[in-house]
Amino acid sequence: LDQKALSGANVRLEVWKQGNGQHEFIEASEKKPGEYATSLSFPEKGTYHVKLHVEKEKIHDHQEKTVIVQ
Repeated sequence: LDQKALSGANVRLEVWKQGNGQHEFIEASEKKPGEYATSLSFPEKGTYHVKLHVEKEKIHDHQEKTVIVQ
């Protein structure tokens, strides 16, 4: 937030394979102030969408990336 680490937020990933309507949510935990981590394994080849959700007080932000698993 404003180029500073955001501590104490609820952070999770929303993951789904392109063409599949089933979304999986994976919670991340804060390892150090403002640094969040989780692990994720893709079950098969394909194009996946990964949306990062960050929530804290009035903040509710999303960032989405596409990942191609070969």
